[in-house]
Amino acid sequence: MRLKLNGQNVRISELSVVYKPLNVDVVINCIEDAALFLKNIWYPGLMNVQQLYYVIYLDEDLKVICWHLLNTGSATSNICDKRTIAVTALNVRARSVIIAHNNPAGKTKASAKEMKCFKEIITMLEILNVHFMDYLIITDKSYRALEM
Repeated sequence: MRLKLNGQNVRISELSVVYKPLNVDVVINCIEDAALFLKNIWYPGLMNVQQLYYVIYLDEDLKVICWHLLNTGSATSNICDKRTIAVTALNVRARSVIIAHNNPAGKTKASAKEMKCFKEIITMLEILNVHFMDYLIITDKSYRALEM
């Protein structure tokens, strides 16, 4: 966008948020529903190769508004971007979120660092009046909900 400020032409970036609404209502009532949904959207072939973080954004009726591949990491590490989770939740008017990541090593136990991060996310989302429904660690054979 171009505009004139103090007699000078200035170019300012415009933020555009786009999501593609689902054609059918997908409701996530329990962690099993979330795990099944995530297994269906996960990038094939990467479950045992590198860590991926996904976020599912839900409305007040627990219908999926959208999902987001938040981040792609290495085989042993990843970054969970708390600010992007919050901004996206507000932009799509989510009432609840579910966060998940895979562990290529096949472990479903969260590290102390992950637990600290998710407690910070819960606190942040509470301030925004967005419910943190749960966090899942997924492997190709199983999953674990942290039941935050």
